[in-house]
Amino acid sequence: MNAYMYIAAGLGPHPVALLLHGFPGNEQNGDLAQALRSNGFNALVFHYRGSWGSHGAFSFSNAVQDVHAALHFLRAPEQTRKFRIDPDRIYLIGHSMGGLLAAIVFAKDSQVRGLAYLSGWNATREVSTWNGAELQSVLKDFSESMGPLRGTTPRALVKDARSHQAKWNLEALAPQMAGRPVLVTAADYDTDTPKEVHQQPLVDALRAAHAQSLAYHILPSDHEYSDARVELIAIVTDWLRELASATAETPSKSADDSQ
Repeated sequence: MNAYMYIAAGLGPHPVALLLHGFPGNEQNGDLAQALRSNGFNALVFHYRGSWGSHGAFSFSNAVQDVHAALHFLRAPEQTRKFRIDPDRIYLIGHSMGGLLAAIVFAKDSQVRGLAYLSGWNATREVSTWNGAELQSVLKDFSESMGPLRGTTPRALVKDARSHQAKWNLEALAPQMAGRPVLVTAADYDTDTPKEVHQQPLVDALRAAHAQSLAYHILPSDHEYSDARVELIAIVTDWLRELASATAETPSKSADDSQ
């Protein structure tokens, strides 16, 4: 998979953020990656298989596996030495579809220290509405995003999402996330993943699960935070700096290898 590591200055070892882009990935959040680097974090940005020149076939389920593979890469001794990574301080940051992937993997991998769900896609909530005219609209939207994707079709993507509807229920996974820090951001004028459907239900489920550390920010912006990038970056970097400082001397728990 095509990937780029933003490496922080200094000997390290550095905490590292794995940044997951949305569908199909026009917004790469490179400004956030650069800000993280300047704040002492490494940041890994990669393209899921079958997207933006990465080999293989794209699918939502393949992308979940790709995130697990990226975490394995970050923890490998050869890579921790090469990139000066602290494998005990790894954080997942996902935007839109990347938020869905980040949340799924975060729930399954207890070694990941924190999750940032930025206008994340709550697939289970949306897939339940894919019927009739709504389904045709989704197929049209997927068709318009096929340019950078390979090995898939709009109907294959719909089938993939439907077949994992129960497994990717973020509200059901909330108890597995509630014991570690979670940051959720939403935007008032987001027409792609409106907060009432895609972020608020996860926040409510985390609160019901007695989340130990939950931050929720709603910004007056759109899905990409087009006019609030500086504010978004400040929220994420401040949150991560605090977490990385607090966990610098805290040993991590063993990972849950179920994928």
